[in-house]
This record gives sequence, C-alpha cells and structure tokens, in this order.
Amino acid sequence: MRTTISRLARSAMLGTAALGMVLTGTAVAHADEWPPIPDYPSYSTPVPTTNFLTPSDPAYWNPLVNQNRLTSPYGNRTLILCNGFHGVLNECWQADLACNAHKLIKLPWNFPAIVGGGQPGGGPGHFVYPIGTATPVDGPIRGGAPVGPPAGAGGGGANNPCHN
Repeated sequence: MRTTISRLARSAMLGTAALGMVLTGTAVAHADEWPPIPDYPSYSTPVPTTNFLTPSDPAYWNPLVNQNRLTSPYGNRTLILCNGFHGVLNECWQADLACNAHKLIKLPWNFPAIVGGGQPGGGPGHFVYPIGTATPVDGPIRGGAPVGPPAGAGGGGANNPCHN
C-alpha cells in the first residue's frame, strides 16, 4: 500500500511539473513570417479578421455556439490575418506587440463546441496562439482596437502589414 501511494505521489509530481513547463511556455519559439499576398484574384488572400470568441466572452464556453474561437494572450486586440474559403478559416497569423507574425495553431475541432463539425469545410475552428512566443501584454495595444503597433514597427519580413 505504501509503495502504491508513493508511486502515485511521484507520478502526480512529475505530471504537475510537466504541465507547468507546458503552460509556462518553456519551449523557445520564433516569430513566423506574415503570409504572402498572392496574385489577385485569389481565395487565399489573407484578410484582417476580428470576429473570434475569446475566453473572456461567455459564449466562448457555450458548447452550442458555433463560431470561431481564439485562445491568445492578446485576444482580438492585435492584428489577425486569416485566409479561408467560403467563409471557413484555414490559416491565421496574429501580431505580437512588436508586430511580429505568429502562425496560430488550428485545433482539430472547435473545442468546446459540439456542433458545426459536419458543415462544409469543417465549419468554424478554434485557433491557439503558440506557446512560448508571447510578449508582455502591457505594451502598445491601443484602446482595444484590432490593430498592430505603429507603422514600421517590428519584423516579419516584406509582407509585414504593420509597415503599410
């Protein structure tokens, strides 16, 4: 009995430590490039997108709400560019406070929604900001507006929309 309790305690301690490392973002990640702008006309042209549900919205937690979700330290407050087809988002990138692009990870299903997965193209999705790439949230987010920092800020290559 004592050995079983000792093993359970050790397993719980290791699991807690592993979860803590994942949640604190111990992995080193880098900024991505902003998506390229294809020759017009193209369905894959990235466009600014702001209509995500975030954890601060009560509807985010409602499994019967079938709308795109975003789990990010910035919410909808920084620039988000997405491409899609027929209203279904395929890929999204979000700016950090320095206007560096970070490609959002699309979960295999729109957690916690339990509806909409059978829609054409899979329906709405759940996008997650990559762990370990966030900068402090107390920077130049201006009045909750879905924009990046001042023009010319940040890296991200020639396609950086903050340079326009």
